Amino acid sequence: MTKYREILRLSSLGFIQQNIAYSCSVSKKTVNKVLKKAQELNISWPLSETQTDAILAELFFTSAKPLAEGKTKRMPDFAYIRKELLRNGVSKKLLWTEYMEACRLNGEEPLMYSQFCYYIQQDEEKRRATMHINRKPGEQVEVDWAGDPAHVIDPDTGEIINAYVSFRYGVAVNRIFLQLKLSTTVFQTSAYSLCPSSNMTNLI
Repeated sequence: MTKYREILRLSSLGFIQQNIAYSCSVSKKTVNKVLKKAQELNISWPLSETQTDAILAELFFTSAKPLAEGKTKRMPDFAYIRKELLRNGVSKKLLWTEYMEACRLNGEEPLMYSQFCYYIQQDEEKRRATMHINRKPGEQVEVDWAGDPAHVIDPDTGEIINAYVSFRYGVAVNRIFLQLKLSTTVFQTSAYSLCPSSNMTNLI
């Protein structure tokens, strides 16, 4: 269940909505809706011990429309989901929690998490373009950056320096070249070979 009490408490302490969302493991959209509903109902922190999260949920969502008999479940907004999944730190679990809250507010029946992921996968497959490309060994190299930067501490100054990891894959030769760059300076270069067991053996 959403931590309504904690959301109101953190808001009273002056935390911004993004930090509240991280702390309570909900989306920023959910935090915004809860705070707006609390303001409409003139509910603020501190709360009495009897005002549990379950009681607050009933107070916040009493205006939700009842489910109609035989009503189909609400489908996810696939365009919104595709956009949000491109952002760092956004997962399907977080989007499903946000989707559940939207269904609760509108009195709609939601999909369970497994169904939610299934329909997202079906949507992704509709837009997945594939094409076979003939390649010659050693003719091409694929280059990419490996996610967020790591951090290196300078032993002399104690300065924390961002370290950017890039990797290059030799097409059809099963060799991976890794580089760790501190700004524009190459710090270390390693070459790896993919073994049949999928383990990586350092060749340097």
